[in-house]
Amino acid sequence: MNHKEVRVILNPKAEIPADVKRENDLLTWADHVHITAMRTVAAGVLTSTESLDTAASVLSWSGFTVPAGTSRTITRPMTSSATKKRS
Repeated sequence: MNHKEVRVILNPKAEIPADVKRENDLLTWADHVHITAMRTVAAGVLTSTESLDTAASVLSWSGFTVPAGTSRTITRPMTSSATKKRS
């Protein structure tokens, strides 16, 4: 299928044509829908298996990555061996 690449707003302070703003808004909406879907998948896997490792693996195999620019971090409890390495 031939298509035109969506235009993304890199500098929100610049003068932006309405059609570019609409394309950027659609991309933002699609990102939010995708993140919500992946959260739903993670919740379902976690409920089904009670395993964070399995949920993370399913998300990884599905191609999900943390969106660029997000400030969210995922932390895991440090094991005693990891604590020793940091000291």
